Amino acid sequence: MASLVLADPCLSIPRFAAGTMALRAALPADVRATLDRQEAAGTTDSAEYEAAVVEFNLDPWPEPLTRTTDHINLAMYEHVLGPNDFTITGTHKDYDGTQRLGELAVPTLFLCGRHDEARPEETSWYHSLVPGAELVVFEHSSHMPHLEEPQQYQQALRDFLHRAEGTIKR
Repeated sequence: MASLVLADPCLSIPRFAAGTMALRAALPADVRATLDRQEAAGTTDSAEYEAAVVEFNLDPWPEPLTRTTDHINLAMYEHVLGPNDFTITGTHKDYDGTQRLGELAVPTLFLCGRHDEARPEETSWYHSLVPGAELVVFEHSSHMPHLEEPQQYQQALRDFLHRAEGTIKR
């Protein structure tokens, strides 16, 4: 491996869960009430619940994202994570891979959006654990900076890869 790019990383589910709860707390009171009511009733698959969750995501979804999610295995997503990013109950709920980040010995780039569910706070902390790593936060993006700020994203990626290529010993 010559270099590594970690885009909108979720490297610690407990940290991710704490971050999404902070984002949830910032949602309008009526949206939070809907989420709470539906979760208490066990109806996280209801249309009302899904409509409330959309408040947390891009609206409308860009076409490439819609095309991708049309083929997602929701049963697997729920098994691994839970019904959504607010309700983390899946088999990976305790996953934390951050203890190994200090072992990375290649140029590493962390990317995230200012309004990302993989919040800049967590991404910056991950970045601090990798010697010499770089961090780019896209100021006008949420969890999809490659779709929300594509030119800036491509430029940041291109610049990093050119720098990383210069460190490869041939």
